[in-house]
Amino acid sequence: MHHQLDALAHTNQLRSLPPEHKFGFAIALFILGYLAPALVQGLIVLWLFVWVVKYAQIPAYIYLKLLLLPISFLLLSLPAFLVGIGTVAKLDSFSADIVAGVMIEPLYLYLSQQGIDQASAIFMRATALTSCLYFMLLTVPTFEIIRILQRLGCPALITELMTLMYRFIFVLTDTMGELLIAQQSRLGYGTWRTGMQSLG
Repeated sequence: MHHQLDALAHTNQLRSLPPEHKFGFAIALFILGYLAPALVQGLIVLWLFVWVVKYAQIPAYIYLKLLLLPISFLLLSLPAFLVGIGTVAKLDSFSADIVAGVMIEPLYLYLSQQGIDQASAIFMRATALTSCLYFMLLTVPTFEIIRILQRLGCPALITELMTLMYRFIFVLTDTMGELLIAQQSRLGYGTWRTGMQSLG
């Protein structure tokens, strides 16, 4: 997948635009998405979808698959915001926040209105900011991002570390691919149990 992303960044239809403009566009939308209300954040997500899929000609299934990864992690963390726990003895102190609840003596588990508001705000903001980062990742090659950061006065240590990490991501994905092929050739994923052993 990493090689495919790098290839898309080099071959997309916005490749001819100056990378500084795309970088600045993504950063401006990132700041706007961080500060704006949820409606504007939703519009940013849709607008960047149009830019990436229609103008940059990145296949929609690749873009949606990329967005699904951080959104799935986000959805796994949202129950911590949505569910509230209190004691039955202090039920009056948080009763205004309860949308629905169940009593498990001496605790009271409930769906929190404040948690719903926080979860929806975090979900929209995270999706908008992730879309901004994906726009930059899919339309500006990494070496150009590093060059822009160097021209903006980013410390050389940080840009060198970024270059090294970028290189080692390729080494890691190549090694992982070779290990996966070797395990598959020995039927390492034939059953669920052997699959878990191979994964370990």
